[in-house]
Amino acid sequence: MILMNLHSLLQEKSVHSLIIMALRGTSLVVKFSLTLFIARFMSFEDLGFYGLISAASIVAPGLLGLGLMLTVSRKAVTQTLEEITENLNYYRRFLLLIYTVILTISFLVGIALNQPFFTLIIALVIFFEHINNDLYSLLLNLSKPFTANLLHFIRTAAWMIVFMALSFVYPSLRTLEVLFSGWVCGGIITLFMFFWVTRDWPWKPSRSSSSPPPITLISWVTSEFRQARLVYINTLVNTASQYLNHFLVTLFLGLEMTGVYVYFMQIVTALSNLINTGILQLARPQLVRAYKENDPAYRSIYLSCMKNTTITALLMAGVAGPIMYFITVYVVDKPLAIEWFSVFWCILLIFVLAMIIQVNTLAFYSQHRDNLILKFGLVGFAGGGFNIILIPWLNLWGAVLAPVFICSIVLVWQYKHIKKWV
Repeated sequence: MILMNLHSLLQEKSVHSLIIMALRGTSLVVKFSLTLFIARFMSFEDLGFYGLISAASIVAPGLLGLGLMLTVSRKAVTQTLEEITENLNYYRRFLLLIYTVILTISFLVGIALNQPFFTLIIALVIFFEHINNDLYSLLLNLSKPFTANLLHFIRTAAWMIVFMALSFVYPSLRTLEVLFSGWVCGGIITLFMFFWVTRDWPWKPSRSSSSPPPITLISWVTSEFRQARLVYINTLVNTASQYLNHFLVTLFLGLEMTGVYVYFMQIVTALSNLINTGILQLARPQLVRAYKENDPAYRSIYLSCMKNTTITALLMAGVAGPIMYFITVYVVDKPLAIEWFSVFWCILLIFVLAMIIQVNTLAFYSQHRDNLILKFGLVGFAGGGFNIILIPWLNLWGAVLAPVFICSIVLVWQYKHIKKWV
């Protein structure tokens, strides 16, 4: 009886939402704890390198994936499981082909540098982040946020807890090799769990005599890329705009200052992910479906999403500032981070503006206005180019002032289009 009541309770949508928020909230705390752990017990150089690999694990999939999964996930909202798994099987073959080449090159470069394990493990980090993040987006579009976020917790938090616990007890484990190895283990377990929870999906197609013959992988990629090309270009532009600073700070200021930049950006990234999970990702399939069905509720879904996102972002920023100051001064206690703490206030402003922009972008995504999204992205990318001049001149201030200006321009431009239908 108790188990039956517990099972019924877990089926409630409100309980699911609470569990999802708890998972993402815990992930937020754990990811930030890892940032503090590296800063406190390792070094800002290690934190800077970790930040670079984190950025690469987002930039590389955006480049290598050709935007295919973005359109596959969008179409999946209204497709059957047979159609979804057919596309996933093609996409799986595509990724295996691409990453077989990447892993081979990484291993050969590692041999040349006398660090084959280190370069190979970095390539594996990027591979598992790529495929697991794609599957995460798919599950969200299929309105399975509970499963998606449970797997996301394993991939982004569970392995970090194990790493920090073991490294705290055994200081010899506080190395980037061990850190990245734990990351790969988290990715492997997440992928295994995905196939376990989808074991009832029709992974093996059953074709009747009247079914059309399967197309080749090249034909499938060509067809999907034709639909995804604008989304793909926009993804490249957005990821480059968002993560170019990591590499520019490293180039002009060195790994230690990159570590300081990553230290401040990690909390904002965590807060952004929490809003994405609790608000934006839940609204995405609703907006896509409402627009396709010409549902009058579309406008109210958008306005509700905008209101909740803006209020939540402002509250988070207001709380995060004082807490980060206390942690920086009394926990991390690194003079370099304290010296540059004022930059964090500007980063919080960027966070709020970026969240509002994401809500508008989500609306354009649901309307299939990929060309408009691309135009906004190109403005951000062009503005980000100013950092090449500003960072050598203004140090970390150069990395945060340009985004404030560019976000403001994009926001005004977006509302010129949105006011026509809001």
